[in-house]
Amino acid sequence: MLLLSQNPFALLAGAGVFVILLVIAIAALMIISNWIINIKAGRPGWAAIIPVYSQIVTLQVAKLSPWLIFIYLAGIIPFVGSLAVLAFTIFVTVKVGLAFGKSGGFIVGMILLPIVFYPILAFGNSKYINDNVEEIDVTITEA
Repeated sequence: MLLLSQNPFALLAGAGVFVILLVIAIAALMIISNWIINIKAGRPGWAAIIPVYSQIVTLQVAKLSPWLIFIYLAGIIPFVGSLAVLAFTIFVTVKVGLAFGKSGGFIVGMILLPIVFYPILAFGNSKYINDNVEEIDVTITEA
């Protein structure tokens, strides 16, 4: 109590430091999760730390055209642009979830609680479903 009576802003400064450290920890967790998700999808992991390129790689993981990155420019339009960006982000999240073969409930979790479900997607045993790679039949037949 003596400390607070001497400097009433000491508690606020401590809370501010805590919030800053929490934000840094959450950002690190999400960057690491996106790095691993990119690696699982056969993309470069370091792309998770490059601002615009990370979104382009996320569109590729979602099996969408990289040119759709320009939809994010709609955010400069007041109100309507923000809704368009939100809807597009939800669409991309759904496509990423489907690219890893996740269920609808998991995808809803990715939308509402990405801080929980992206690390589950990254560190779990989910596999990326690549439609471009043909499966090779390795059954052994006797002649």
